Amino acid sequence: MDDELKKKLRSCDSEEALSKLLGEVTTGDLLPKELELLNHVIAKINPTAESTIAFLANHTIDPMARYTKVYCAVQGQYVSTYVGEYDQYFQEILDPGSGLHKESPDIVFLSLLASKLAPQIGNCFPALDIADKEQEIDRIIGQISEWAEVAKERTDATILISNFSRPGQSQSGLADLQQPMGETEFYARLNLELISTFRNDQRVFVFDTDHVLACNGKAEASDNKMYHLAKIAWSERANMRLAGELWRYVHALGRPAKKCLVVDLDNTLWGGVVGEDGLHGIRVGQGDAESEAYSEFQHAIRSLLDRGVVLAICSKNNAADVDEVFQNRKDMVLKKDDFSVIKVNWNPKYLNIQEIAEELNIGIDSLVFIDDNPAECELVKEALPEVTTVHLSGDPSGFKDILHNLNKFEKLVLTQEDKTKHIQYRQNAERETKKRSFRNIEDYLKNLGTTISIRVATEQDVPRTHQLFTKTNQFNVTTRRYTPADIESFLQDSSYQLKLFQVEDNFGDLGIVGLYLVREDDDRAHIDSFVLSCRALGRGLETFIMNQIKNEYLFEKGLECVTASFIPTAKNLPAASFYNEQGFTKAGQSEVEELYEIRKKDAKLIDCPAIRANAKEDQSE
Repeated sequence: MDDELKKKLRSCDSEEALSKLLGEVTTGDLLPKELELLNHVIAKINPTAESTIAFLANHTIDPMARYTKVYCAVQGQYVSTYVGEYDQYFQEILDPGSGLHKESPDIVFLSLLASKLAPQIGNCFPALDIADKEQEIDRIIGQISEWAEVAKERTDATILISNFSRPGQSQSGLADLQQPMGETEFYARLNLELISTFRNDQRVFVFDTDHVLACNGKAEASDNKMYHLAKIAWSERANMRLAGELWRYVHALGRPAKKCLVVDLDNTLWGGVVGEDGLHGIRVGQGDAESEAYSEFQHAIRSLLDRGVVLAICSKNNAADVDEVFQNRKDMVLKKDDFSVIKVNWNPKYLNIQEIAEELNIGIDSLVFIDDNPAECELVKEALPEVTTVHLSGDPSGFKDILHNLNKFEKLVLTQEDKTKHIQYRQNAERETKKRSFRNIEDYLKNLGTTISIRVATEQDVPRTHQLFTKTNQFNVTTRRYTPADIESFLQDSSYQLKLFQVEDNFGDLGIVGLYLVREDDDRAHIDSFVLSCRALGRGLETFIMNQIKNEYLFEKGLECVTASFIPTAKNLPAASFYNEQGFTKAGQSEVEELYEIRKKDAKLIDCPAIRANAKEDQSE
């Protein structure tokens, strides 16, 4: 940070001014003293926190907690932190009057040193036989598993458990790898067992401390002097790196991942300009460093498809030249079919980007645009500030790292829907093209052949259900962001019914596109949540589903009425008239929500001729 920015920070006196100044800070090159300055200023202003993180450890973890607060603030997410008593990680969870329970954290981060859990591992490892080492692995994993189960029972938090960092120096020296389960193998097996234990847990995730410290140098990660003085396990620089990594988890939990990466072509996917250099003049593939760098970048982009990210092209070029590249350059990693929407023309790029969002039926703020041309980037930033615009500068060998460090596509869990989402969005673009060939929307919808399956959610559906609750904005009547713990409690509570809907049509399977959550109470049912993905809008599915709700609760069960809430937000305007359209009447209004109801005597089913129930529909109890 320059001196002028530091001066402004010291005199900062409001949350608005702080947010603006933090936007000028780059975390990558911060010094420890600068982090402490930022921590002091944030503490002075005390901005409203979005979430609370509790840190529990068997070593002093205060520095990481302070740095995490700063890293999150610089990235636009204010958090509060709670640091548990030293080595009291079990007591903090078990005692209902502990500081942790008073804070009611959204995230609990547990960091344990293996050498503290099993002193003989740290002090006399070579003297242990294989049975002793295996026993220690089982004991450590058992203790952590027990702690995690209690933490899940007594909190609603997402649990992050640090794995174990192998010491920088082996007690057996160079011979370690030749020993029967040397330290290298011991820590590898311990960490693999930790991963295996929590792989399918919906609320517990392993935090890769060992990887973070290894990437930044094990020799500089530890500070023995500070450990003996204050039980601080990691150096200042290591704590900064760990805080930066923890921010990625906080971001993934608190912000929806971007849905689409829009890429330029010339000097972005390949080196050179195809219109000038020709088909064989552009650099991509093998044979020279530049070509290999572009191929590596394409591999990095291609991997996003399996993470549920949709790809699109926005390039000022001749369409015939671009088609020739995809058809004839066999060394292209990315194929034309990998892109759901392709805009190759000479129109302003911001107009093409708007059209991409419209064709995919996603919000403009769900897009990330990358381009090598700084002028084009500035034009898009000015016209579409909601789009995350990234200038690819410098040597192409660094492009992969630029993409990785964006952290805009992170998710803690990948579902089956994620792996096929690019296919679904490409099919959506094909639907839009088909729609234009019909004179009216009714004929188009009848021709589409939409079928829907409605079923009760199960434990296996928690990840996808959580995604729908947290990432759907447009057709979301309350925008309540339920956690995996909340969802699990709904599944176990007989007064709630959580149902999912899966949609197919002539173009393909859209996957699980929505849900509703209904609470039954005596003679009435209340619609707590009704969520429908934006890619399934525009075909009357919401009416078909509401017919099912009316039929089940009013006609089959004979309840007196169904009530519902609508909480308006900046993004859920498409759902604003939903209840009125379904025959509900307004029953009241508070400062934050509108209340609706429909009585059995007034309820009518609305005809949905373009939609039919799948044979598998409503596999209920």
